Amino acid sequence: MKFSRPIRLLSFFLVLSITCAVRAQTQANPNGIQPASQLDTHSAKIREQVMKMGVGHKITVDVKQGEDLHGAVSKIDEQSFEIVEVDQRQHVTIRYDEVKKVRGVYGDMGAFGHRPNPRTGLLVFGGLLGFLLTIAILVGKGG
Repeated sequence: MKFSRPIRLLSFFLVLSITCAVRAQTQANPNGIQPASQLDTHSAKIREQVMKMGVGHKITVDVKQGEDLHGAVSKIDEQSFEIVEVDQRQHVTIRYDEVKKVRGVYGDMGAFGHRPNPRTGLLVFGGLLGFLLTIAILVGKGG
């Protein structure tokens, strides 16, 4: 069956318009991921912090359920992000709604087999230094 030239031309433009419409819908939401606006306030804040740090940045993730995770950010999505966990030596995907808090650093392995918060170390050092200065002042006044 042979179609006339106007019908072929009309068919071509119809197929082209359908293809463009489908492609536009696919590009608007390529992975079916919900937009960031559908995250709750806390999750959106965590997402912004991770986005600001960027891929490759060292990070400590305080998870709501379970142990803290330490590693480098390897991937950032709309609903989750992925880190290369240094202790487990594997990629771990974490949803923003599972995160209590993120910090941009992590310390070395401590004496008790876990990574302490670097701020805790500074607080302990400051307290110890204050204690020693107080002892020195008290001993100096007594002599």
